Amino acid sequence: MSDISDNIYNAMGVAFSLLNGYIANYAYYLKEIKGDDGWNPFKGIFTK
Repeated sequence: MSDISDNIYNAMGVAFSLLNGYIANYAYYLKEIKGDDGWNPFKGIFTK
């Protein structure tokens, strides 16, 4: 039983790390390429 819960925690950790990496890269893109110095890293992710 503990193997299953360990796998779930590992998967959640990987997903969280990937999400943080995506947000950090997108925030860097907004700052360097678009010139947007806003504080909101989610700006523009969910809109077209």
